[in-house]
Amino acid sequence: MAESSRYALFKPDVLETVGYAYGRATSTERQGVYDVERLASGRWVDLGAFATQRGAAEVERRGVTEEEALSGIGTYVGSALCVARVPPGKPKVWDYGVVAGYTWCDRTITGTLQITFIEGTSNVAFVKEELQDLAIATYALRPCQMRGTADIMPAEMRSLHAAAHGHFNGVGEPARRSSTTVLKKLTMNLIDESQAVPVYNLDKTRIEFLKIEHILNYVFYQEGRRRAPQGMDVAASLFAPDAEPGRADDHGPHGHNSTDAERMYQHYDSDDDLAPAEPSRGDRPSERAKRGRDELPVEAASNQRDSRLTALRRRLEDDPEMVRDIVQLIAFRQSNLSNGSASSLVNTATTEPKSQFRSSRQQGIVHGAMTNGKYLSLDAQLFVETMQSQANIFDYLPHPGVARGFYGWDFGFRGLTIRHFAPMDVEVEREYLRRYDMTDFSSKNKLPEPQRASDLADVLAALEVLSVLVSEMYVNAVVELVDAARRFLLLLRKTKSMQGPEAVPELVAWIDDRFESFRSCLAREYIVAAEEVKSHFQFNHESYARVVQRVTNLKVEAALRSPATQKPAGRQSKLKQRGSSSSSLRSGRGISVPTDVVAALPIRKGKKVCMKFLSAEGCPGTGDTCIFDYRGHFVPTKLPVIVRNFITKNYGGVKDTSSTGSNEQAEK
Repeated sequence: MAESSRYALFKPDVLETVGYAYGRATSTERQGVYDVERLASGRWVDLGAFATQRGAAEVERRGVTEEEALSGIGTYVGSALCVARVPPGKPKVWDYGVVAGYTWCDRTITGTLQITFIEGTSNVAFVKEELQDLAIATYALRPCQMRGTADIMPAEMRSLHAAAHGHFNGVGEPARRSSTTVLKKLTMNLIDESQAVPVYNLDKTRIEFLKIEHILNYVFYQEGRRRAPQGMDVAASLFAPDAEPGRADDHGPHGHNSTDAERMYQHYDSDDDLAPAEPSRGDRPSERAKRGRDELPVEAASNQRDSRLTALRRRLEDDPEMVRDIVQLIAFRQSNLSNGSASSLVNTATTEPKSQFRSSRQQGIVHGAMTNGKYLSLDAQLFVETMQSQANIFDYLPHPGVARGFYGWDFGFRGLTIRHFAPMDVEVEREYLRRYDMTDFSSKNKLPEPQRASDLADVLAALEVLSVLVSEMYVNAVVELVDAARRFLLLLRKTKSMQGPEAVPELVAWIDDRFESFRSCLAREYIVAAEEVKSHFQFNHESYARVVQRVTNLKVEAALRSPATQKPAGRQSKLKQRGSSSSSLRSGRGISVPTDVVAALPIRKGKKVCMKFLSAEGCPGTGDTCIFDYRGHFVPTKLPVIVRNFITKNYGGVKDTSSTGSNEQAEK
């Protein structure tokens, strides 16, 4: 082999890579060293150029063939992979493991990877198209675990991993620690975070088994520099003692060949882990030290039970149904004084904080179903205070009454409206500070009158502020609900539908009503129904059809009250006004259009067809423009029977539209 064509496999960090990398000598030996450049192959195929100098002994002793170096097989040693393999008695599936080593055959120019899976180490043929190197968190999430390679093709596998990585780390969307949330969004199988998976320790060049929960906590909170929930201990490094590492060749993936019952016990941990930390000797009250073991007060046991329930709620944040049950149990324990038991009376009298805002039981249920893990452990008073203290982050200063309403999602008849979240300029904020006590969160500090929304832009601005709030403090279902309302209004603005002083208040009331329906479903624990409320923000939904009908009537009434119809000039104008007024009465106030007829109207470019345009009577609008901006002039390809019958009964029949339709087709 020529001196200029030497190839070698170098150890991690030598060529500025976190793993093994191939290098090529680009010069002859000079004074015991070679000029070496990093080879773009294997895991590092997308890295840029890098060159350095290495000793001749290292280059020669770690030498490999050109074919092996170009294949990149050695770069995968120590990496976490998703790889296609055929387990015993199963079809070809995607599985997850770490590469412990490899072999290369110069004669056949093929290689084999030794990969350690959960159940042991296996030889897998090296096929670059059927494997992917993963970040450690994506590897722990394992979205394609045991899915058939025919069911999920290689390109789909890579797409799922990219989506899981982005959702977990917050790339283009809010970051989510909950593996359940991430995998449900991808419609993939859920994982057991108590399970131990193999991870390669490069510093010690050995494979250790770490719990998935530990891996995800470390990456999300430690590497992501996020604040961990109260009571959670996050290790300072991935292979810290807290991770309970085990040698692959000593104990296997679960350590000491633990049984299923033992692994279940490990999943729930012990009761000691749920108990609050024991206070130090110096922090204990002197009275407590003087008490005997038999004189432990009832309140201490009750406090301990509540603390353990709170700790359990934090630990099970990935299970929303369990969290809701725990929240209800805590609320029941703190509010149930009717039985007169000493434990409940003492507990309520001594442990309930002197807070201004005390949520109702139903508010607690709704709040527990909406709040994400970061804020779920906060009590009602601390939650509303935290929301207000972060006003500079949200660029919005909530009134204490608004913060109370946001806690329980009290939209609709409870008084809260999206207009309460309208952005404030400096003058409005100063007026708030002057008129209201912004630190009084009690019920005596009533909801203020919201700002007036004059057009769709004002409503959209309020939804933008609300969207920022829910993205920070609530779960994804609430984020999607607000986003659906915002996107629908953007479509209305684009099509110039539902504008004007009559339409905007009705739209605000409609959105408040939809948000109230969402809260009502959560209060009754109808989670699926609550998630479906976002689908109401569509043109063909019956609730929106009622809004359109009411706005139409309001606009007709406004037109009848306008001065132009009350001050005709001369006899001809009077006759013309009389005819137009009677026509308006027939088309608007005098004729009530049923909801099912409105819902059946054909739609084009976001506007429903004008029935008078299709009638023999005709519409006073010109061309494609109707007198009502939310109606359109066009000939639908098919007119529903219910609409045709209504036009025939009320507007003198359907006019001949064959020529109009042919003209429109010609224009297209």
